[in-house]
Amino acid sequence: MEKNVGSLDAMLRVVMGLALLIVATVVAPAWVLSVAAVAIALVLLYTALSERCPLYRVFHWSTRHEPHAPVGPTPSQPSRPA
Repeated sequence: MEKNVGSLDAMLRVVMGLALLIVATVVAPAWVLSVAAVAIALVLLYTALSERCPLYRVFHWSTRHEPHAPVGPTPSQPSRPA
């Protein structure tokens, strides 16, 4: 599977995942909410660290920006005199 999560997207997923883990510990008596928050947090953290989101793949989305190709001759292609 191709990487489709960009760096800003991954950073936001980590922040939201950690926030949900904190929420899960605060609402621990409401175990249904706690389990749901932990499950969503784990998915967010996994997709952030792997830089792959299955939902993005289904919809052919990507927040990852590929670097531009270098302009001009590359070291393997010597330039020709004019």
